[in-house]
Amino acid sequence: MDKLYEKMLLALQNHDKETAVKLAMSALEDELVDIVTLYEDVLTPVLNSVVEEFRDEDTLIWQEHTRSEIVISIIENSYTYVLKERDKLGIINGEEVMLISPKYEDHIIGSKMAANIFTIAGYKTIFIGANAPWNAALKAIENKKPKYISLSFSNFYNTVAARKTIASIKEEFDYGIKFILAGYALRNDKNLYKEIGGDIYIESLRDIFSIGKDVSNK
Repeated sequence: MDKLYEKMLLALQNHDKETAVKLAMSALEDELVDIVTLYEDVLTPVLNSVVEEFRDEDTLIWQEHTRSEIVISIIENSYTYVLKERDKLGIINGEEVMLISPKYEDHIIGSKMAANIFTIAGYKTIFIGANAPWNAALKAIENKKPKYISLSFSNFYNTVAARKTIASIKEEFDYGIKFILAGYALRNDKNLYKEIGGDIYIESLRDIFSIGKDVSNK
C-alpha cells in the first residue's frame, strides 16, 4: 500500500497521467487493493497533499486542477472493477440514489468516488454532478424518484446553498426522500448535517455500506 501511494504521488507530481492510470489499474487487476481502498487510502490523500506542497495560490490552483483531472480519469477507468466488486459482493437492493451538488460547489471527485461505491453496494446510481441547471435537476428527481439524494460539498460556505437545495427539494417533493450528506465542510461539526436538513452523514466512503442500518444515523 505504501509503495503504491508513493508511486502514485510521484506520477501525479510529474503530471504523468499514463503512469498513474496504469498503476491504479494494475493494482486493481492484481487485487492489491479494492476500489474503496484505492479511492480513500491512495487517491484522496495523494490529491489532498497538493495543498501542503505549494504555497503560491496560482501555482496551487493549476497543480490541483492537473492532479484532479488525472484522478478523475482513474475513477472513470476503474468502472469495470467497480462492476466486478459489485457482482462479487452480490448486494442488490434496487434502491436509487441520486448524486447532485449544491449551487457554487464545483468539486466533483468525492461525488464521483461515492457514486461508484454506491454501485458496489448495490444501489442504482444516478450521477448529476455539479452545475446542472436547477430545473433540470428537479426534472431528474421527478422522473427517477430516488429514495436517496446525496450531496457532497467541500467548502463550508456552501452549507447555505446545501440548506437551500435540500429545502427546495423537500418543498417540491413530499414522498420522503432521504438526504445523505458528505464532504470536508461537515467534518468539524458532526451535527451540522442535521441542522441543514440531512438525514445521514457519511464521513468515509466505507460508511456507504452501512446506510440503511442504525449505525448510519449518527
